[in-house]
Amino acid sequence: TLAISGAPIASTNATITRSYALWSQGLTRLDAGVYNDGGGLKHARVTTGSVSAGSTALVTITWGTAFADANYTVSASVVEATTSSLSISIVHVESQTASAVTIRVINNAVGSLTGTVNCIAIHD
Repeated sequence: TLAISGAPIASTNATITRSYALWSQGLTRLDAGVYNDGGGLKHARVTTGSVSAGSTALVTITWGTAFADANYTVSASVVEATTSSLSISIVHVESQTASAVTIRVINNAVGSLTGTVNCIAIHD
């Protein structure tokens, strides 16, 4: 077990130039969830599939490992290659459970489009 209760404190014959409690200068893995399918933080990229002009679609992301419960915050964006200002966009998060989140997207363009939803979820 490792516990860091605060920044270092200067004492006799000591000068602190950077008061970091922990400074990692190399690859660090924290199994508490700082990777794509951890217990506290998850991210995923999924296709929207083809969305017809003027239509909405539901995009469901199923987590490889479920959260402990549905108390997490979702942030999502969509990437689509059209250079027009009318394209696919996120409407809202429709639902979320411990094991999945469902996001509604809309295609505001004239023709059918396919995009990629990028999603980050952080457990509260």
